[in-house]
Amino acid sequence: MRRSTSSFWLLLMLPPLFFLLNVVVFSVYFGVSGEYAAEQISSEVNRKVPFLLLISQLEMLGLLLYYARRGEVNLVESTFASGRFKGDVLRGVLLGLFLAAFYKFVIADVLIYLQGRVGDYVPEDSLNDLKSNLFVFGVANVVLAPFVEENIYRNLALVSLQSRYGDFRAIVISSIFFGLLHWLGGVWYMLATTLFVGFPFAVIALKRRSLLLVFVAHLTLNFVEFVM
Repeated sequence: MRRSTSSFWLLLMLPPLFFLLNVVVFSVYFGVSGEYAAEQISSEVNRKVPFLLLISQLEMLGLLLYYARRGEVNLVESTFASGRFKGDVLRGVLLGLFLAAFYKFVIADVLIYLQGRVGDYVPEDSLNDLKSNLFVFGVANVVLAPFVEENIYRNLALVSLQSRYGDFRAIVISSIFFGLLHWLGGVWYMLATTLFVGFPFAVIALKRRSLLLVFVAHLTLNFVEFVM
């Protein structure tokens, strides 16, 4: 199985830009439609956040499939193959539940404090509007995100980075870009995602040479977030 290291930076940089581009496209569409006043466009875009997330995940899936085909990577095999399948599934569920509880009872309060005392750029309504269409949000965040994001950041990109820069730099770079992917949540949320998801997931993926555990953990974390 051959994995090309060429242009892997695009694989890291494009996913965070997809959502931004989609926001711009929707904003322009609502603006030229003439149905909304200038002050209404932002609120209307916020209400479409679940659809924007779904479109972005589909775009990321297309990018992932292109790179996987070019690098001759079997995504199903690289995601689910493991010499310790049952153990990795169980540990993944436990890790996902731990991270969900850690976020709810520790990180969430810290984020609220930092956003209130230091500030942030994300309006609260943009996050509340995720509830406007739970089905679409569930497809984007539970069905697509764990598979797509893990294969981009902890599979193709991480392997390419490791071959060029070594383990430590590969972990740091892939984790930072994984955090940037979550810019919708604000600066502090990006930092938390980098530190408490990106870093440990990258370490686990490299150490175990398998994506299954972190995929299951990501799936569990996002499912709990969706249910809550």
